[in-house]
Amino acid sequence: MTSGPVSPDRAGYWHAARRRGSGGGAWTAWAGARADKEKDLLTSKASREKEWTADAAGRLSLAGEIGRVNAELQRLRAVLREHGIEPGNGAA
Repeated sequence: MTSGPVSPDRAGYWHAARRRGSGGGAWTAWAGARADKEKDLLTSKASREKEWTADAAGRLSLAGEIGRVNAELQRLRAVLREHGIEPGNGAA
């Protein structure tokens, strides 16, 4: 038996075997428990992926906002230079 990520195809196989009741009681109980565990893991994985996607979208939004703020800062520095004021990096 191989280990690793569970594909929906394998989960479906275990569910089908469980419904058929093939292989005797012990195997059926094991297959059912495994199918339930696989279903739980797939649900958990989908939930984590959804959270990560939402987090990534938030970071991209923040990165865009930082870019806009930096552009505005450069524009304001240019205005100061036009008026003969050399902007510094620290004091406002």
